[in-house]
Amino acid sequence: MEKDSRYQWLESRLIGTIEPKRDALIQLIQNDDNRLSIEEFLENEDITHLYILSQSSSHLSALNSIPIDFNSYQRIVLFIKTNLTNKLTRENLDKDVSLIELYPGETVHYIDIITRDVYLPLLSCNLLLSDIERDRFLDLLHRLLNQTAATHTIQSESVVLPLPAFNILAHISQQEPQRQQSILSILENTLTNWSKQIKQLLQEELRPSFYGREQNSIKDQVQLWTSRINKLNNLLVQLDSPFVQDVIKNLARNRSPYLSSFMDIKLEITRAVTHAERNLSFVSTLSPWIFQINNSNYLNEILSYLPSLMHTLFLIWQHSHYYHQKDKFSQLLEVVSSEIVIRAKQIIANNISSQTNNTSMSLKDALSICAMFRGTYLDYKEKADALNSKYMIPEKKIDPSRMVIWHVNPYGENDPNKEISSTNDPYSVLRKSSPWPPRNAKCFQSLNALIERCNDVQELTSIITQFNDLSSTARVGGTLTSTMDAMLADIQLKCSKSLEIFHKSCPNLSHLMDNDRFDLAFFRLRTELKHFEHELAWILRQCFSRATTLSAKLRLLDVFYGAYQREVVQRALINEEQWIIDNIKQEFQLVGQLVNSYNKNDLHWPPIARKLLYLYALKQRIDLVMNQFIELCPKIINSDIGWEIREAYRIAKEKIQRNEDDLYNQFEQSATSQISDLLLQPVFKMLIISNETSQIERIVVNIDNSLECLLREIRYITGEPLYSKIPPKFRELIPLLENERLLRLNVERLRSIASKYNYLIEHMDLEERLIFEPKLNKIDQVINRGLNEITWKTLYLSDYIEQAYGLINLDAAKALDIVHHDVSSIKQMAFNWSLIQADIFIPYQLYTFQQALQTHKNVQSKFNEKLIIDGHRIHFLVDNIAKVVAVSSASPSCLNYLDYLNSL
Repeated sequence: MEKDSRYQWLESRLIGTIEPKRDALIQLIQNDDNRLSIEEFLENEDITHLYILSQSSSHLSALNSIPIDFNSYQRIVLFIKTNLTNKLTRENLDKDVSLIELYPGETVHYIDIITRDVYLPLLSCNLLLSDIERDRFLDLLHRLLNQTAATHTIQSESVVLPLPAFNILAHISQQEPQRQQSILSILENTLTNWSKQIKQLLQEELRPSFYGREQNSIKDQVQLWTSRINKLNNLLVQLDSPFVQDVIKNLARNRSPYLSSFMDIKLEITRAVTHAERNLSFVSTLSPWIFQINNSNYLNEILSYLPSLMHTLFLIWQHSHYYHQKDKFSQLLEVVSSEIVIRAKQIIANNISSQTNNTSMSLKDALSICAMFRGTYLDYKEKADALNSKYMIPEKKIDPSRMVIWHVNPYGENDPNKEISSTNDPYSVLRKSSPWPPRNAKCFQSLNALIERCNDVQELTSIITQFNDLSSTARVGGTLTSTMDAMLADIQLKCSKSLEIFHKSCPNLSHLMDNDRFDLAFFRLRTELKHFEHELAWILRQCFSRATTLSAKLRLLDVFYGAYQREVVQRALINEEQWIIDNIKQEFQLVGQLVNSYNKNDLHWPPIARKLLYLYALKQRIDLVMNQFIELCPKIINSDIGWEIREAYRIAKEKIQRNEDDLYNQFEQSATSQISDLLLQPVFKMLIISNETSQIERIVVNIDNSLECLLREIRYITGEPLYSKIPPKFRELIPLLENERLLRLNVERLRSIASKYNYLIEHMDLEERLIFEPKLNKIDQVINRGLNEITWKTLYLSDYIEQAYGLINLDAAKALDIVHHDVSSIKQMAFNWSLIQADIFIPYQLYTFQQALQTHKNVQSKFNEKLIIDGHRIHFLVDNIAKVVAVSSASPSCLNYLDYLNSL
């Protein structure tokens, strides 16, 4: 500290109160601003206050006036000059300077304690003062206590009824009975202040400030009514306290006139509690839907909750007297729309420059939520307005010219206000007119602002996408010339730089919602993009001048689809648009002429299916052009100019459709009753083939060629790409068409069975028929069923084919082949016996008798050996034949067949 003794005095006082660190005291004096404030207080007689502010024990500051951020300090020491005429010296500091220690967080409580425990006893009970002065101090200090209680109510958001200083009043009543009237006045003033505080709280919800700007969520609304209920219940508790009852008893004992008006206030508080609890019950019903909306991650779920939310709002408006009021319902709508706006903002991507597709999708989702909320609101608004006009009581109107009231219900027993207050009226809430606010009302200001801003940002994202496509178009040579590709790439580069500048100004969503900042940056970007659009329009005009066909020009529109959406480009290509429109109409007219000009004969296709496929190709031809034009130029197709295209397209389409209908009618009329007869024919039929010498009976598959052709044509008509329905007359063919592959398989298998059967009959000898007689009997039974019983509509046709195929193809035919092979082997062995060299003499060679005899024995031995081997083999083959044919070797047929083999 300084050597000045006055500074030492200040130091000692600060150490005794704040207890700062030594370094903090040194820094307090060394700081120029603090030193100047202290010197002004010590030297300047006009400066009467010095505030020493402490944020911590290591930081002090000095001011000559109360700081604005008073509550941010922990402790404050205030030095006040009590004598303004004397200059401050070390000798008069103790006398002329007072010290007060302040606690910013407890200022109101501090004043209450000082007033109640210090100044009231000193001033109101000081016998040195006159009774008038003491009564005056008693009244003023109690007024101060009332004000501190009111301030405490504002700070703590809870109503505290100020109590008088009972100990002081009791002391005065005992020691100074002549001051009873002053005590009664204090109690009456206290009661009056209580009435004002309570009435002020009861009327709180009627003030506009009851709904503050911070009450922007349903959760805040629930907290608001909960807080009000707690305040009112706290009042009831205080009114039942012994201190308040003591005041009321004293006033009743003295017959105070103020007491009668105060006694009904408790009933009003109880009514207010019931009213607040009812409002809380209504508002709380919105919380579950808001919770579901805020915690849903899928758009469809959020949209599904909005009708339920709006229906809950409708029920609140219908049944709540409080929220049925226009202003209160508008405030509730503002809170709900704020919740929807907050949820929609959470969906929007924060960074609008990184992923344009994600940004565009998030903007669409946000707009979908807002649009769904608005649409649902308008639907319920119409319903609510209908109820409002149905049940409300007509207003009283006076004709100024006649001074006659009309549209007024009579008074007395039919007084409508009497029914409003009655609990028996189920529509009492709806008796008061309360139309729902329009879509552009103030309560939807935030919702409308978000929709407008999202539309701006969506336009921005479309611009980014459209100009980003130019780089890929230039890279693949979309303009067909390198010069124009380079110009196109240059436009895209300049556009990218402009977008970078814009993104630096508005990099995320927080700046998007900043109207001034976004509007300025967006205006600059739009101005630059207009210049780029004019350059791009010139390039597109050059490209279209090189395209000579309709498909080429439509392809160019497809390649530059994004750029073509710009209005400047569309105005520059107005002549090209007209050329495209004229050629599309000519194309449709040409297709209409080609409908009846098909004369090509494709023999591999049925005639009706061939013509239908031709008409289908014509339809695809005009549909391709029309769909492409609708996709590329939706505005033109919906305009007056587009009417000519739509009309030409309709005429061509109807002409094709008429020809298709004629072909279908022709095809349906070709159906006759023979179809059922063909399907009921047996699967086999007997065919007699005559030649010069004899007649041969053959089994063939009994399927008509016309039925096969009909099935094939129906398959073409009902299959890809025509996909037409089967005419009603061909319903019987549906099972065959559905199992067409099975039908073809059955026909081929039946043909195989017939072929094998004919082979058996034609190539089997009489002796073979005898040993095959058991198999032939079974085969004849199966064939007779196919000739007489089994038809194409028989349900067990597949089982019959399996049985016939097993008997004929797999059993009899194979057995006959084995028999023929074995008999052929036996014949070959018998024939080989005749080829054995049995002569013992060799020409020009002489043998002795012994040599000739020996040679004869050798030849005889070889012949016998050959006969033995072949005999065993023949016996094996004969046994194999009996085994294959499945007959006993001792049966007559088998013995006859052995005789036949021996005769060979």
